[in-house]
Amino acid sequence: MKQKLLLLLVALLPVVANAYDAKIDGIYYYFIEGISYNEASVTSRTTTNSYSGDVVIPESVNYKDKTYHVTSINSNAFNGCYSLTSVSIPNSLTQIGARAFYDCKGLTSVTIGNGVTSIGRFAFSYCTGLTSVTIGNGVKNIGQAAFYGCNGLITIVIPESVTIIDDYAFYGCGKLCFIKLGKESPVEIHNSTFSNRANAVLQVPKGCKTSYETAYYWKDFKKIVDYIDNGDVNIDEQVNVVDVVDIARFVVGNPADTFVEVLADINKDGSVSIGDAVTLVNDIAGDPELRESMECSWQLYSRRHAEPDGTWCLSIVEPRQRTQLHGLPVRPLCA
Repeated sequence: MKQKLLLLLVALLPVVANAYDAKIDGIYYYFIEGISYNEASVTSRTTTNSYSGDVVIPESVNYKDKTYHVTSINSNAFNGCYSLTSVSIPNSLTQIGARAFYDCKGLTSVTIGNGVTSIGRFAFSYCTGLTSVTIGNGVKNIGQAAFYGCNGLITIVIPESVTIIDDYAFYGCGKLCFIKLGKESPVEIHNSTFSNRANAVLQVPKGCKTSYETAYYWKDFKKIVDYIDNGDVNIDEQVNVVDVVDIARFVVGNPADTFVEVLADINKDGSVSIGDAVTLVNDIAGDPELRESMECSWQLYSRRHAEPDGTWCLSIVEPRQRTQLHGLPVRPLCA
């Protein structure tokens, strides 16, 4: 199977020779004039590495007193642009061509607008630096090997609009550990779409868990859930001291599960830190039921003490790794 894909990859390796009509604000365009509507397609020079840095594609451009609506990205348009770091794709754009961003190793984030309906074959293959992808809610088809080899991806949200995920779309994404689906009925999926599903968590819409647990291919995910409580960072369907410890372990570089990174931003500040552990402890302390569950196992994992000024502090001790974090201000768990 791998040999078959490698042969296909070799066969599709392009000689980039895109023509362009104009360069406007650093972006190359090919124009198509219509009777009442003029279109522009993003393309490149006749050589690779046409783009670098952050690229924001506009919804329209003006050229020689005419307005052109940007509706597509040509095949190979950004192919091999190693210095490209981010790209924002507008809602006017409907199609991302094959190999459009192939091998853009420096690309770290992509935002795909809601107008895009199709992500072409190998569109983002081997974008090894890619860590953040936002897929617009108009995408219907994620093409063959679209994100193949993007081994920096940890999580992906696939909107309700997606009806087909083609072969190898996320194959070779070894760190991809959390996939969230928006479609209630199981999405049509082909062989070898995900290579890491045995170690990944799949979140589906509420009430749809059974459908995915019995569906071809989807049933092979490590865990399928349809709801995750805020604070349940290890997805064991409980919020307790173990979640606090897992956050602490992640912060000191020894995470129990990779998907902790996805769910551990308890205070919603955009990063995972000891502050999230503190927030979770305070949440538990303020909830009688959660507090009871935490107190039952508290001595196994942590100590509480009061500073001279009366501030309660937390020391987390993870027995297996002897991880200790001291002096975290928390609310007292008892009166």
